[in-house]
Amino acid sequence: MRFGFVHLGRENLGVEYLSSVLKEHGHHTSLYYDPGLFGPNDNVFYVKPLERRFSRFHKVVRGILDDRPDYLMLSAYTNTFPWLLTVLKTVRDAGWNGKVLVGGIHATLTPEVTLRASGADAVVVGEAEAMIMDLVDALEGGRRLADVGNIAYLDGDRVVRTPMLPAIPDLDVVPLPDKPMFEAEINYEDDYMIMTGRGCPLSCTFCCEASMNRIYKNR
Repeated sequence: MRFGFVHLGRENLGVEYLSSVLKEHGHHTSLYYDPGLFGPNDNVFYVKPLERRFSRFHKVVRGILDDRPDYLMLSAYTNTFPWLLTVLKTVRDAGWNGKVLVGGIHATLTPEVTLRASGADAVVVGEAEAMIMDLVDALEGGRRLADVGNIAYLDGDRVVRTPMLPAIPDLDVVPLPDKPMFEAEINYEDDYMIMTGRGCPLSCTFCCEASMNRIYKNR
């Protein structure tokens, strides 16, 4: 199957890790990407006229409609979620009717809101590498969604939350991130992103890691 990741902003390790897992199981992945130059996600300069000038929104939409992936995978931060919803509505209005999965920190912390706003087939809460293939199997009819951990989904108008799986204890079991996904956009000689561990021992009130610690019971 073909999985298309939709992302706004900087390089995303979560996207790269999931792409590697899907490829390891024989699936094809692609990236529909807008770096958000000069926008509020640039973290350097926010210049509205230049943001409009360099926007890749229409290129992202065209890529999805040309490729027609079976799944769209949306990695959501709170400040990128409205953009993702606009992309999703635009491609749906244009006739794309594949399945939608939403993950990322926004989905993890607000799964019900994310689910209802996006109309996704499922929202992933927390880590996805250990359960993503079970989720795809369930959406393809191979098992019940209720038997897949770390998700929220709609049963009629009712939001169902499944139990959280333990955090992955050994990251060596996860394939290395699919760095070539962003290679055309990122000059890795100047800026190389990598993570040697997950989580944070602190619980700063302004940071999402405090909520992640509560979700995973400080594990």
